[in-house]
This record gives sequence, C-alpha cells and structure tokens, in this order.
Amino acid sequence: MQTLLKPTPVMSRDSRKANIGYTILAVLVALALFVAASGSGAAEQVQPSPELLDAGGNILSAVFGVLILIPRTRIIGALYAVVSMFISMYLNYTFDGVEFFVMAIPYNTVTIALGSILIGHYMDDLFTLFKPTAMD
Repeated sequence: MQTLLKPTPVMSRDSRKANIGYTILAVLVALALFVAASGSGAAEQVQPSPELLDAGGNILSAVFGVLILIPRTRIIGALYAVVSMFISMYLNYTFDGVEFFVMAIPYNTVTIALGSILIGHYMDDLFTLFKPTAMD
C-alpha cells in the first residue's frame, strides 16, 4: 500500500507548485466522480434505465474517484474518468432525454476537460509505472 502512495516519476520531476496544482485538479475530478456516484440523475426519466446499469455506473464512478486520488494510479483513474463521462453523456441522452442531457453537458465537459489535463500531464507515468522489471 505504501508503494501506491509514493510519488510517480512525473511527480518527482515537477516543482512543488506544479504538484499542488495537479493534485487540486485530481481532487476536483475525484469530487465530480463522487457526485456522479451519488446517483444524481433526472428527476423524471423519459425511459427508465435498468437498476443494474445505475448501480454499476455509480460503483465504477466511486472506484475511479479513488484511483485518481492515489498517486500511482492517478493516470489510470483519469483515463477511466474521461471514458466514464463520455458514457454518462451517452446514457443521459439515451435514457434521460434531451433536456437533462443539455442540463448535464457543462458538468460532463468540465470533468472531461480536467481529466484530459491530468491524462496529458501524467501520460509518461503510464509507460514507466507498468513496464516489467527484472526479477532479482
């Protein structure tokens, strides 16, 4: 567990101010995912979505939020967060109707934008953290 909390190579090369800034962005994306995980949705749905779909999406959003908060899994969490928000947009349009889709667009696009910034910054970690190491 302590290994997951150690700084990544990108975090090690960044300045203190950059680390604070990107950590704040990560917390904002995690909070957005936790809000999504709370099951917020349209009050009156056009077409009811399956309960399993809602529950699964809420659980995955919470897991992705936790992944973003852990330094060693931040890049994976950010990738999943962006994909999750695109899926959320599609489901909002499909099940909740155009009115709710239009109302939720700012929330989804801001979360996608912040997650994309994290992906762009921490992309080097994706390749360095998961490369195989020699067995001693």
